[in-house]
Amino acid sequence: MTDLRPQTTDLRPQTTDWTSLKSGVWSLKSERGLTFIELLMAVTVFATLLVGLSSHVRGSVVAWRRVTSTTERLQRVRVALERLTADVTNAFVFDPSQTWQPGHQFASDRFSCYTIQPSSAAQGSDTNRVVFVTYTMEPSESPMVLTRTVRSVREASDGVPGESHPLLDEVEGFALRYGVWDATMNRLVWIDRWDDQGQVPGVVRVALTMKASAGAAVEQTMLIPTGSLSPPAVAP
Repeated sequence: MTDLRPQTTDLRPQTTDWTSLKSGVWSLKSERGLTFIELLMAVTVFATLLVGLSSHVRGSVVAWRRVTSTTERLQRVRVALERLTADVTNAFVFDPSQTWQPGHQFASDRFSCYTIQPSSAAQGSDTNRVVFVTYTMEPSESPMVLTRTVRSVREASDGVPGESHPLLDEVEGFALRYGVWDATMNRLVWIDRWDDQGQVPGVVRVALTMKASAGAAVEQTMLIPTGSLSPPAVAP
């Protein structure tokens, strides 16, 4: 049967679903992006991290350059001392009378002597030869340069200047001392000159002071097998 009862209408005011409304508002906020303050804070944090990283990288580069420079400088000093040691240890008296050859000179800041230069395949020679070498300091754009001048026996006899080669640059000091045995004190003492033309000194101490070493000297003591430890005899 058909329901003939009158239909009633619900006239009560509709209630609002506040939970769904809040979720909708927060959804809109999440989709609107970053505010200016948030963006500024992000940029500030990134800039702080970037400054710290760049300082770390800069410090590493400076340390690497300092270590590389020190290593290269020590390598140049080592090569120079090896060349000087080879010349000093092979020194000998060529003409004690100095009638037809110049005599050796061992001073506090330079030395000249006859020595044996080993054979070199680069020079196309398989035999050792006698040369007259001179080590001295010369001025240059850097503080000073330690030079090595080589002359043959004929060039030394004829007074030819010879060919000079820079051995080590940025040198602030080149000092030589010579050891003699003091029988009274029963020990080795050091003198600044060796004036005996009849024999070469038995012990030579070399001190090199580099520009970047803050005054610290690199010292090396060399022995001459043909040399003497007796006090030098000065010619009258």
